[in-house]
Amino acid sequence: MVYREKLLTKNNWSRPVRDYDMKQIKGIVLHWIAAPKQTPEHVYNWFEGRKNGKNGFGSAHYCVGLDGEVWQYIPQSEMAYHVGSETYTEEALKRLGTYPNNSTLGIEMCHTSWEGEFTKDTWEETKLLSALLLMEYNLEISDLTTHKKVVGWKECPRWFHLFPAELDRFKEETYTIMEGGVKGKVNATWGLNVRNDVMGAKVGWLKNGQEVDINGFKDGWFRVITDDFQGYASSRYINI
Repeated sequence: MVYREKLLTKNNWSRPVRDYDMKQIKGIVLHWIAAPKQTPEHVYNWFEGRKNGKNGFGSAHYCVGLDGEVWQYIPQSEMAYHVGSETYTEEALKRLGTYPNNSTLGIEMCHTSWEGEFTKDTWEETKLLSALLLMEYNLEISDLTTHKKVVGWKECPRWFHLFPAELDRFKEETYTIMEGGVKGKVNATWGLNVRNDVMGAKVGWLKNGQEVDINGFKDGWFRVITDDFQGYASSRYINI
């Protein structure tokens, strides 16, 4: 996974930093960016440009680019404005509560056309990210959804709206990742510390080249499991 953290400036319109508003994570929501061949940098600039209040509310936690690069704009502990609406579907209200912004994480997917078609890299890396986030919060594949299915009225992601079978395929492939498990190999010359949380206390150490099981992802860190311990290690030094 090629990961980059570029957090939005703290502001009321795209990164309110109201982590106390964030409830238990109940779902992962997929989006399209509604502009073909854009990059995560473009998406960052669009969200960042909202900080002056002239473009309304809007943001997401992650964006996956055309080459599969994963950018993070907002920490998972904070709320993003990605599914705000005056109305929600009955299913969303039942599963996510009356204000799904505070119980979901949002993933933007870059695309190549106005129909919203994704590159293979975007598809594959979004699957991996979705699977790891679902595992991080002990969620089921049914908890992976779309903006359209949350609010009912918005064609987002449009590709999945136009071709529902594609959404079924995406979810089936994501489920396969969850069921089969994710394995990684340490790529750090001097080894890699494992901590009890992101930037937390050290609980173990991994050797260069060591293989580990991965069952979660939080703010750029994989949740790893060995025979001796489990914890979080930087994704920058683990190849999947």
